[in-house]
Amino acid sequence: AYSGSQKRELVNFKKYKYMYKESGFEFIKPEKISFEKQIKLFLSAKGIVGVNGSAFSLSTLMKNESKVVEIFPKSFVDPAISNICAAADLKYGFYIEDSYRPRIGDHWVRDANSKINADLIDHEEIINFFN
Repeated sequence: AYSGSQKRELVNFKKYKYMYKESGFEFIKPEKISFEKQIKLFLSAKGIVGVNGSAFSLSTLMKNESKVVEIFPKSFVDPAISNICAAADLKYGFYIEDSYRPRIGDHWVRDANSKINADLIDHEEIINFFN
């Protein structure tokens, strides 16, 4: 997803896309549609999953108990949307590429321009969260 000058991508994803389609997901690139259409989509969505980005801030428009899953690269994890979802009574989950956790606090690398390897994500685990 593009966020101003920042770029985050999910690479090697094509081979997993069918799993999401079979589970009823639609694929939308928020940066390619109008803001008005983005608002309408979030108002009607029962759940969203995607690479973290500013479009997730619209999740506050979703109905209570809707589900949100953010996918993070290991180099950039941000709690902002989890806080928004808690306030909006949404069910929130996140997946960090390869389930990465820093060993000690000062080992965090913050790089908002990231390529996330889809091979390092358990897509079944994410899809099951929505069922």
